Amino acid sequence: MKCPLCESTLYYKNGRCNDQQNYLCKNCGKQFLEPALPHSLEGDLLVNSNGHTKLSRSV
Repeated sequence: MKCPLCESTLYYKNGRCNDQQNYLCKNCGKQFLEPALPHSLEGDLLVNSNGHTKLSRSV
């Protein structure tokens, strides 16, 4: 993941908003949200009995 403004990979977590992780760029100070999953992957996510999410893969 990169900062959308300066494309730096130096950032840290900065709270949550509407169930999305906020990040703050250490380089330029821009706050941004974690990128959304592509629609093609959303249907492939499974939640196991421990509450962890994993990606199912078809062979």
